[in-house]
Amino acid sequence: MSDSGSPTVDVLITVFNGEKTLSKSIDSILNQTYSNLNIVIVDDGSTDKSRELLKDISAKDHRVQVVEKAHSGIVDSLNTGLEFCKNQFLARFDSDDISFPTRIERQVSFLQNNPEYVAVSSAFVTIDQAGNPISGKNKHPDVSLADPEWVPAKEPFLMQTLLMVRRSAFDSVGGYRFCEVSEDSDLYWRLSQLGGMHIIDDVLGQYTYNPDGVSSKSIVNGRRMSFWSQFVATSARRRRNNVQDMVFDKKRLDSIGPAKSMQDFMDFGAYDLMPNEIQFFKTTFSAKLLQLTSYRPYELEVEDCEFINLNLVKRLNDISYVNRWILKRDIEKAALRLFSKFRLREMIALCGISFPFVLMSAFAKKVLPTSFKNKLKALFIHYKK
Repeated sequence: MSDSGSPTVDVLITVFNGEKTLSKSIDSILNQTYSNLNIVIVDDGSTDKSRELLKDISAKDHRVQVVEKAHSGIVDSLNTGLEFCKNQFLARFDSDDISFPTRIERQVSFLQNNPEYVAVSSAFVTIDQAGNPISGKNKHPDVSLADPEWVPAKEPFLMQTLLMVRRSAFDSVGGYRFCEVSEDSDLYWRLSQLGGMHIIDDVLGQYTYNPDGVSSKSIVNGRRMSFWSQFVATSARRRRNNVQDMVFDKKRLDSIGPAKSMQDFMDFGAYDLMPNEIQFFKTTFSAKLLQLTSYRPYELEVEDCEFINLNLVKRLNDISYVNRWILKRDIEKAALRLFSKFRLREMIALCGISFPFVLMSAFAKKVLPTSFKNKLKALFIHYKK
């Protein structure tokens, strides 16, 4: 594609100890069909050979500028890199992923032709660290379906490593705020107040699954992800209700750092929730962790189960019927999973004295034909209407 007269696109990349994937990932940006790029790579205090590789890459291509800093995390790194990004469109990319050649061209074209949209991403394929596909095409639900009132919140999701956003919109909502592991959904909640966000149906890149990443490491990180995802959703609820937003600063980030248990996260990070927000937040926090443990490589512990029993299981009747039906199913699946792993203390802590009935219901749903279960579900929903 000839880029004569086309706008320069800033591509912001952060790196921390990425020597194994860095060269291949950056090459996928350098070889885009849209070549009018300003590529800003922030090295977040790498201790491997990343800096040497980055110096070599920048020496060979004038579009690349490398910014070195002491290690302080992704949000700090992104905000540092933003100082070197001054153009109309801002594209994000991670140093272990792959952008297909037409990614930038397709996204620039979409934003130019659809002024009512403020951001765009695309479908993607997940690969392992060796580059082997481990999923088919992934495309997340329409961003307009995001709902901070749901339990847990239905979050707006665009694959961040394939994100392109209008810089004017990005600046208008305050850019990246200090929140851990949910800085992307926090940004999307705020952008959704300004305009549309679109997911291109075609696969325009590959996302690398890292089994040692924050999202997969341990139950403590599961609690961390659950807390932050629901905290930024609470922030979105406040804005929708014209209530003053919380402050997202380093003080809160540092305060949450030592948190281990679910109660720790409440004590260290939720200190400024209003009285009428606290119980709802505990419920959504519980539901999110329950959801994560259904597919992440970690499991609920007794303390988690006790917290979830008190703040979700015993409060199901406070939740709308369809939402409650889904949550009951999730609780039953978790109980059955814990039972199958002989984690009986956790199962009883989760379900309380009703655990025999929960197990019976879970077993029944497992063995009943799908067609029969669907008829029952439709009947219950119709009755409730």
